[in-house]
Amino acid sequence: MDGVHVSVEDGAVLQSRVAFTRLLALGVFALAVPKLKGGDAYVAVQGPDFAWVAHVDRKHVAGALNFANAVNQVAEDR
Repeated sequence: MDGVHVSVEDGAVLQSRVAFTRLLALGVFALAVPKLKGGDAYVAVQGPDFAWVAHVDRKHVAGALNFANAVNQVAEDR
């Protein structure tokens, strides 16, 4: 889990960010794919060789935050 980081962000943050992870995940096609819209929550998992983003239903944001904290704690301890 070296170099892995998980965050839970709202859609507005993801929309405003020029996403390095989009470029990493999609390459030159990142410019053609529409960004995620604001108003929703997303969990973003980033590592040295990958990036993954998933929608989080509003009812499950607390669980996503617990997941992010647990993964980040394990990554720090290693």
